[in-house]
Amino acid sequence: MGNDTWVVGTEYDTAIFKKLGTTLRALGYQLSTESFGVGGSQEISTWQVSGPAGTLVVESETYVGVTVSGPVELVAQVKGCFLHGAVF
Repeated sequence: MGNDTWVVGTEYDTAIFKKLGTTLRALGYQLSTESFGVGGSQEISTWQVSGPAGTLVVESETYVGVTVSGPVELVAQVKGCFLHGAVF
């Protein structure tokens, strides 16, 4: 299948970061790489996480928010766990 991007929420919401981190760890994801950049008034932080089923990219970007990108089925699994509190 293809790739998908889910906008989790705003980039300044610390509760979203905590819950997303908890969700990813519960699903077996671990940090592989991280980077940070600034372009004009925008900041972007990127984290690549690897888990048992594959790799996802988590980004926090000014005016865009916190996003999770990767294979459709993996993004759906993270989204479902995040929203419903269940590990599929």
